[in-house]
Amino acid sequence: MDILLRNITKRFGNTVVFEGLNLEIRSGEFFTILGPSGCGKSTILNIIAGLEAPSEGEVYFGSRLMNNVHPRDRNVAMVFQSYALYPHMTVYENIAFPLRMKKLKKSEIKRAVEEVAGRLGLSGLLNRKPRELSGGQRQRVALGRAIVRRPVVFLLDEPLSNLDARLRVDMRAELKKLHRELGITVVYVTHDQAEAMALSDRMAVIKDGKIQQVGTPEEIYRRPANLFVATFIGTHPMNILTASVINHSPLKVQLDGIVLELPFSLGEKTEKLLLGIRPEDVVIDDEGMIEAEVELTENEGAYLLVDLEAEGFSLRARTERELSTGDTIRVKFPPNRLHFFDIGTGMRYNLKVRE
Repeated sequence: MDILLRNITKRFGNTVVFEGLNLEIRSGEFFTILGPSGCGKSTILNIIAGLEAPSEGEVYFGSRLMNNVHPRDRNVAMVFQSYALYPHMTVYENIAFPLRMKKLKKSEIKRAVEEVAGRLGLSGLLNRKPRELSGGQRQRVALGRAIVRRPVVFLLDEPLSNLDARLRVDMRAELKKLHRELGITVVYVTHDQAEAMALSDRMAVIKDGKIQQVGTPEEIYRRPANLFVATFIGTHPMNILTASVINHSPLKVQLDGIVLELPFSLGEKTEKLLLGIRPEDVVIDDEGMIEAEVELTENEGAYLLVDLEAEGFSLRARTERELSTGDTIRVKFPPNRLHFFDIGTGMRYNLKVRE
């Protein structure tokens, strides 16, 4: 089921959460709304569910206008951060509850609950109460109660945030598999960019009620639209360095004592810009033109995260090399891994590659 939000404005009293927001979610995709706390993510989900009405604008499911359709008639299922299980009911009764509200036959309910429980690994837990379950098991029960309704849209509001780190990773894999099996439209809200990157077919990055960028995880990681997206997305924050522009075509920039000649043309006339490079893209190479000293190391198992002090600027790199504090090394920046942003607006420069 396609979902279209057209020119949506939402106000709470004098507070404008977002204004003129437009978003298209394609049928059958896993779409994530990503952003920091308070940016309006959950409000968008509530508007899709019908729990909140837009102050202005239109909500469509396919070609059908949904603004005046009651939440119970939208055929959406929602899973919250708190799970919202009924503590006095067993696992079976919790999953069966929405079907009982539809007044289905007991035999139909039993068949549907057992099928969902088997898919989610809950078959041996159907007689337990929520208090007897682990966090991951309670999460699966909440998912089961949503799935059993066979909704056309599945809405998930930070459903993994109460789980420990290892269980979050396991549940991410389960959600991905579940989406592949069910093939329905999923809208997922999170502030965790690792979750968004791992789960999404496409994602929208939001800040202060404004959509900053929509795209696949790869597009957003490789070509962030602005400085906020660049620094918000990525396991480790992107290095952002202030550079002086010596020449525009071919592009030549200066980082304190270092001059980089790059195979690009910058159309905009500017004296300074922001140059970005992710720690994992910084290459430690004995032939590199940038000399740096290792200030700090953090062991990540297979990788080492190192803080470097170069000629007048600080830098972070991620490497498989064994390094120690005080080591002097040389690094280089692969041109195809560099990002350039306007120093005033923070918007990305789309540079042309010179032949």
